[in-house]
Amino acid sequence: MGRDIDLGASFHREDFTLLEQVSYTKLRSSNFQAYHSGDITSSPNGACEFIDITIDAAIARGARYLAMNVMVYSGPTFAEHDTCFAGWMGRENPNSNEIFEPKTVQQKIDISSHSKNVIPVIFDLVQGKAIWTDISTQQRTGRGGNNIESNRATIEETIEAIVDSTHKLSLYELFEMHGFARGKLVETKEDADRIFSISEGVTPYCINDINSNYITQ
Repeated sequence: MGRDIDLGASFHREDFTLLEQVSYTKLRSSNFQAYHSGDITSSPNGACEFIDITIDAAIARGARYLAMNVMVYSGPTFAEHDTCFAGWMGRENPNSNEIFEPKTVQQKIDISSHSKNVIPVIFDLVQGKAIWTDISTQQRTGRGGNNIESNRATIEETIEAIVDSTHKLSLYELFEMHGFARGKLVETKEDADRIFSISEGVTPYCINDINSNYITQ
């Protein structure tokens, strides 16, 4: 079976709708000054794809957010690949054919999820922030394969869910809802069967417990 992993960048307005994209289906955007290194469909010894982004040009065109999209066009899930990683680095000039220099890499992310679509990071271009997501998304192939065009709605919904704070609960609110729905809140921890706190019982660091027993319930 052939293996082909594609890198894409999707630019989004402040309301999260897709504004522009650069990927194997569109290797360059002159208006956004964004350039893809080229679609590599076969490389037995491994390969790298890059996208150069000019932040000021993207902002001038109305972009607020940039999502990194990594998708398996053909082949197994990321977990079944020996190695797959993504990241970002600093460049002096976009589309400059600079030689890859490891010391310019600012973050490297190993991708090993049991999926074929991931958004490792979202960039808030206006605030200059990288928003760590590390999230798998559902694969859709409605427009000529597994690409940004096919997955547009899912990408927009994912970015909005991650970034828009009006849709988020604090852990306090989450645990309080479970307390009212599944038990009774008590005044002292001595009377409690389950404790939620910074340092005892279920803490903010019990990520697996929270995900499996409180978010998905």
